[in-house]
Amino acid sequence: MTNIQVFMNKMWAFLSAMSLVGCSGADVQFSNAEQYVQWSQMETSGLTSSKEVNGYKISVRYLKPEYLAFKECQGGNRHDFDSLMTLYEHTHTFILTIGPGKKSKGDVMTATVNDYEDYKELFDALNFRMNEFISLSAGEEELELLNFNLENTYGLTDYRNIYLVFSKESPKAKESMIKLSFDGDMFGVGKCNYLFDSETLNTPVHFQLIESKQSRS
Repeated sequence: MTNIQVFMNKMWAFLSAMSLVGCSGADVQFSNAEQYVQWSQMETSGLTSSKEVNGYKISVRYLKPEYLAFKECQGGNRHDFDSLMTLYEHTHTFILTIGPGKKSKGDVMTATVNDYEDYKELFDALNFRMNEFISLSAGEEELELLNFNLENTYGLTDYRNIYLVFSKESPKAKESMIKLSFDGDMFGVGKCNYLFDSETLNTPVHFQLIESKQSRS
């Protein structure tokens, strides 16, 4: 594939995602997971929020349950998708990305450590103690953190992704605004707060699915 072809493919994907931005969530439909990811990474989607603090870029992106179900069933049939939705629709899932800022370079895992003990403590915090540094609140009520996972990049990236799964099962989970807070003292950035509109998070998106054999029989 030539450089021109690669550029045109990327441009087509970008324009396809851009064409969806003006639609309401209920009308947005994606043909593949990559198209959704491109759209969701835009600030205008309402699903992504970023801050640059003390040489770091710290971003939070919401993963809609429809995307998680579609990705897991690999674009499969409606029956598989609906089964997975019964699991994901009761949770809020976010990716917290910690990376170098525009004027910074180097792996974020080594930028603030002085020795192996510092590195070990940071590694331990990100892998096993994120519940001490992360919270999600709806109004004055904190939503339960059910699970978290540091993505293993095998040292091939200068950033780190942490997947965060919270319960939606709360009387106040439908507050107009939801706030995710990250205590980033381990990176010397202090507390970072990210506000998301609850309606935007809860508005479903749609994917083109293969019709199940049951529906065609």
